[in-house]
Amino acid sequence: MATGNNTLRFSQVDLLFNAELRSEQYRLILLLGDGFLHALVADTINKTCIGMEFHAWETSGDGALVTKAELTKILNASPVLNGYYSRVEIISGFACNTLVPSALYDPSSLKQYVQLEYGDDPSVKVLSDHVLAIEARNVYGFPDQLRDALIFKYPNLSIRHSGTVMIGSIFRLYRHQPLAQVFVQSFRQHFEFYVMEKGRLLMANHFPYQSEEELLYFIMSALEANGMDAESTPIHFSGRSTQRASFQALAQKYLGQTHAFSLPASLPVAPALQIGEATKEIFLYLSYLCV
Repeated sequence: MATGNNTLRFSQVDLLFNAELRSEQYRLILLLGDGFLHALVADTINKTCIGMEFHAWETSGDGALVTKAELTKILNASPVLNGYYSRVEIISGFACNTLVPSALYDPSSLKQYVQLEYGDDPSVKVLSDHVLAIEARNVYGFPDQLRDALIFKYPNLSIRHSGTVMIGSIFRLYRHQPLAQVFVQSFRQHFEFYVMEKGRLLMANHFPYQSEEELLYFIMSALEANGMDAESTPIHFSGRSTQRASFQALAQKYLGQTHAFSLPASLPVAPALQIGEATKEIFLYLSYLCV
């Protein structure tokens, strides 16, 4: 669970933003995972990003989750998160998901698909997304208490897994690349690993890690398992863990072609907001979801 009450790390909102405006004008996107919550507010009429807010909390051991009460307090206390929104989209950054071909998918077997990861844990709600690009279902777990808090706050919400978003983004941006490409999306305690070649997704998996050295070790092991050369294979990184200078220096010793996974900004930013280097990647990620 969270180990402190001061979770706010960054908050900016345009002066014209009216949190009490009950209209179809505003859309809220939240990225929620172990130890963090990132939010973006889009003005759907003026096609502009008018608000951003980032929260983070310390985690330890297996108590990585903010509690339902703590999340509710964050949502209610924030001038950004406490507004009315015609559309709210939650992106799950929690670990553990599995892809099931659409032809084999059985909605009555949801829990069986993630049995190895969650067992019969009653605190996890099993959900699924349709991944159109590969005609599959992405099955994943979401903390049930946090889902309850979010639904109570935003009855009109929808939830998608980060892997669903990542696969869709890869296909939109890289499906015509003739050479094999690797994509790594990192979170605080796990990362997602994807391999695409000639418009086909060859691998999608996730791995836990505890240190930058372990993160690099698992990446190199996954490359070797797929018969890919660490020196010549283009690897695209996203996520704060892989953007740190210390990890980049380490990766450049062992990996030949490393790139930042760049998403095109789909929304201009309101003049009152300032997007610095520390918040640029998260802005691009959330902004890209607005298209």
